[in-house]
Amino acid sequence: MKKVLLPLISLLLTFGASAATLKKARAANQQMKPMAIESSYEEFPFTYPIVALYDDANYKVPNFYVILSTSADTKYDGKTGTINAAPGSYTLILDLYNNVPEQVYLPSGTYKTLDDPDTPTPFGYASDYSMFNLYDPESGQISLLLDQGQDVVIERNEETGYYSISTLLEIEGDTYNLTYNGPLAFSSATERGTVYPQINHDVTADLNMGGIAFYQGVTEISSNGVSYYNLFDVSFDRTNGRMDSEGYNLVMMVAHKRVVKKADYQVMPGTYTKATNLDRDTWYPAREIDYMGYVVPFGSYIREMKIVGGERTYSYAYLKEGTFTVEDNGDGTYKGTLDAVSTLGYSVKCTWSGEITLNTDNATFPTTISDLTDDVELDFSKLDFGRIYHNGISGGCRTLVVDLGSPTGQDEGIQYGGDLLRMEFLVDPKDHLLYPGLYTVVPIRWNSNELAAGGTYEPMSLNKGYFNGNGAQVGTRYAHFENDRYCVYDMVGPAEAGSVFVETDDFENYKFTIDLEDDAGFKITGVWDKPIVYCYNPESINDDDIMGVEEIGSDSNGINVVVEGDNLFILNAGNEAVALYDVYGRLVLTTTADKMISTAELAKGIYVVKVKNTSVKVAL
Repeated sequence: MKKVLLPLISLLLTFGASAATLKKARAANQQMKPMAIESSYEEFPFTYPIVALYDDANYKVPNFYVILSTSADTKYDGKTGTINAAPGSYTLILDLYNNVPEQVYLPSGTYKTLDDPDTPTPFGYASDYSMFNLYDPESGQISLLLDQGQDVVIERNEETGYYSISTLLEIEGDTYNLTYNGPLAFSSATERGTVYPQINHDVTADLNMGGIAFYQGVTEISSNGVSYYNLFDVSFDRTNGRMDSEGYNLVMMVAHKRVVKKADYQVMPGTYTKATNLDRDTWYPAREIDYMGYVVPFGSYIREMKIVGGERTYSYAYLKEGTFTVEDNGDGTYKGTLDAVSTLGYSVKCTWSGEITLNTDNATFPTTISDLTDDVELDFSKLDFGRIYHNGISGGCRTLVVDLGSPTGQDEGIQYGGDLLRMEFLVDPKDHLLYPGLYTVVPIRWNSNELAAGGTYEPMSLNKGYFNGNGAQVGTRYAHFENDRYCVYDMVGPAEAGSVFVETDDFENYKFTIDLEDDAGFKITGVWDKPIVYCYNPESINDDDIMGVEEIGSDSNGINVVVEGDNLFILNAGNEAVALYDVYGRLVLTTTADKMISTAELAKGIYVVKVKNTSVKVAL
C-alpha cells in the first residue's frame, strides 16, 4: 500500500460501487439430446457455489441467480455472463424468482417452472436460463436445460444459513437428483461484483512462518493507527511479502492505538472484531476498490497462491465477519488465531505464529512535544484537593490556573507516581472567580510579541500547552510523576484541543469534566469532583491594578521559594511583596507572593528572590 491509500478510507465509507446489471449464461448449442454422464450415482452432488446474486432493481419480482459446480476452479465473468470451467467438470445454473427478505436470503420452498418468463411470479424459475452443463475437453460446453415441469426444492437452515437444493434431471433414461448442500452468500447484481477469483470452500491454515506488520499511519476517521498484518505459511521476502512457493497469505487490516513516534511502533496484542469505523481493536472487512487505475483488494482477506503453467495465480476469500487475536510470546515472536466467515459464507480458520518484521515506510510521523504513548484516563484518587492561582491579565483575559496535583511536590500521594493536570483558564477580566461553563482550548496561542501587538483571547477559553522560549512547558498540560522516583516527570502532554466543563455551586467544590487532546492526538479525559484551595484572595484583586492586593494573612517564618518550569511559587508568604534581582543587583520583576510568578521572559541564570526579610537564591 502507498501512503495515499489510507486517506481513501473516508471516501470509501461515503460512496458506493457503480451500478451493474445481471449477465446470465446461456445454454451452449442448446443440446436437448441425452448426455453420457460419467457417474453411476443416482444423486449427483454439486460442491462449490460459484455465483449467488440477486437483482431487485430490474424485475417486478426479484431474480436470484445461482451457479453451482463440481470444480473449485470454475469462474464466472460478471461482465459477459460467461463461465470458465475446468475440463470434465459440471455446473448447475438456477434462474429463480422470489421476494427478497430484509436480511437478503433465498426463501425456502418449492420453485416451479414459469409459464411466462417475462412475467415472473414468486417461487418460480425460468427454464430458458436454468440448465445442467458439461465441459467436455473436446467439444467444449454442452448444455441440457432442466426438465419442464420438474420442481426445484430449496430448504434453508435458519440457524446455520446453509442451503439444501435438489432437482431431478433425466439423462439417457436414468433420473438423477442434482443436489447441493452448503452456504450461499447473496450479493446484489446491481453492484459491481468481484474482479479477483474467490475461494469457494472452507479454509483451514496454519500460518507458522511469521509475517510483516506494515504501519500505515493515523487515520482521520477515528484518530487510531492502522496496520496491515501479513502472515504466511511458506517462506517469503520480508521486505515486500512475496511468497517463495505455493501457500496461503493472510492479510488483516487492523485499527489500534495511534503511534506517533517511529521507535514506538510494535505489533499490537489484542482481540480484534469486525468494524468499518476503524475503532480501536477492530479489523476492516474486505472490498475491492479502484486505486490509481487498478482494482485492488482492500481490507482483510486470505489469498491462496498457486503456480499454474509457470505463472502465479491467486484466489481470495474476502473476510466478512469474525474475530482475530494477537498474543505476544515475550521472546520476540507472536501468535494468534482467526475465526472468520468469508463474503461467500465459507469458514476461514487460521492459527499463526512466528517473528513479525516491522515496516513503517508508508507512515508519516509528525513532530510533537507530547511523549505519551496512549490515551490517558486521569486518576485523581490520590488527591484530596486542587489549587487555584491568579496569574494576571494577558491577551485581554484574566488567567486563573488550576492545578490538580502539585507540580512542585506539595501532594504526598503522587510524589512517587501519579497524574497531574494544569489548566490555564482564560476568563473575563472583571471575573475574580472561575465561573461554571464550557471552556474550550483556544484555536491560536499568541506569543509574547503578538500579545504585545494586541493579540487577544476570548473569555471562557483554555490556553494551549507549549514550550516557551526558555524551553519550559507552560499552559494547559498533563504530566505524570514517574513511579518510585520523587517528583520526576516521565510523561507530558500539552493540550492542543478539547474542552473542560466546569460546575460549582459554592466556588469551593468544583466538578471538572475533562476532554482534552494533546498535540500528538492522544486523549486526556477524566472527572474531578473535589474541593479546590485558593492560593490568592479573589476579593483583594483590583481591576485597575492587578498587582494591588491586600494581606491574606501570612507567616514570616518558613518562607519557601519553589521553581517549577518557568514559574515561581512563594509558599508561606501570604500576599507579601516579592522582588526578583539578577546577579548584578538589578531589579527585574516585582509582584506579590500569592500569585504564580511567570519568569518566561527572563533569561536563564541565577536570581535572588526577596520576600519581606528573606532572600533566596534560585536558578532559572
